Amino acid sequence: MLDKEDIKAIESNDPIAQIERMNSKYGFNEIPLTKEILNFKLSCCIEELSETMNAANVNHDADGVVDGLVDLSIFAIGILYNAGVDVRKAFTEVMKANLQKERGIKPTRPNSGGVDLVKPEGWMAPSHKDNLGEFKNLYEWSFS
Repeated sequence: MLDKEDIKAIESNDPIAQIERMNSKYGFNEIPLTKEILNFKLSCCIEELSETMNAANVNHDADGVVDGLVDLSIFAIGILYNAGVDVRKAFTEVMKANLQKERGIKPTRPNSGGVDLVKPEGWMAPSHKDNLGEFKNLYEWSFS
């Protein structure tokens, strides 16, 4: 059953607020991030991607493709949120970098048919060094 907070998140029409609500409602944001939990959640992303590819390529199921891509997004954004990453800030950093790319064909993905983004000379990758959340505590990370 939906409560007032659920309805408020849904009516916000803000996917990140909705994911924040879901994780808060079920207490996922209270579970400390461990390597094991991260790996479990990443394996769920692989499972969702596999189901989505099956919907597209085997079942030719447009509804399944939409559902799968949304589920994959929910898992990915939920992982970031549960890790304490400022999701909006991380998205903004990546989009600033992506919007400086050029449409083209990457040499490593020649089959894209030109629907890819290519890094122009001098392009700078986004940095999340000040927004790593709990990821910075899981591993011996190297920063270049």
